[in-house]
Amino acid sequence: MKRFIWTIFILSCLNRNLFAEDVSKANVFGGVSIFQSPSEASYGWMANAELHVKHRMGIVADFGGQRDPYDVVWTYQCLFGPRVSLRKSRWSFFGEALYGAEISAFDSGQFAMAYGGGINLESSRRFQIRLIQMDWVLTNTKSGYYIADAPPPGLIKNNFRFGSGIVFQFLRK
Repeated sequence: MKRFIWTIFILSCLNRNLFAEDVSKANVFGGVSIFQSPSEASYGWMANAELHVKHRMGIVADFGGQRDPYDVVWTYQCLFGPRVSLRKSRWSFFGEALYGAEISAFDSGQFAMAYGGGINLESSRRFQIRLIQMDWVLTNTKSGYYIADAPPPGLIKNNFRFGSGIVFQFLRK
């Protein structure tokens, strides 16, 4: 009997599904954002979808849109790239490197890249609260015309984007 109990104990310790985390296949996020440029802050929305390809690795499609308080300047981002996540209990931390385009009132389309990360807190099995997402967004202006408050052509802009909202998880079976 002792041998049987020890065999069951050892086999259960070797079974990785017994101690595996309940990792989702995909996440969809939606929330509010603040886009801080060197001259002012714009407010709006951000959304992204993440597909997990490995336990801690995912591919992200990230979209955002902001307008300034005077409703004159608007900015939209469309970014894609990898995300690495670390899960501890109810918390998950992530870092990402995103590349794509930014469209604004001053430029019809320009290359943009964003490096950042964030923190999620699991509120239930299917929902998380994204406490903060911070991205450093670099864009290269290319417009050939100059407007009073617009950056001159060829200038690299350093912007910051902050976001918070709700994450819906599509769980594995």
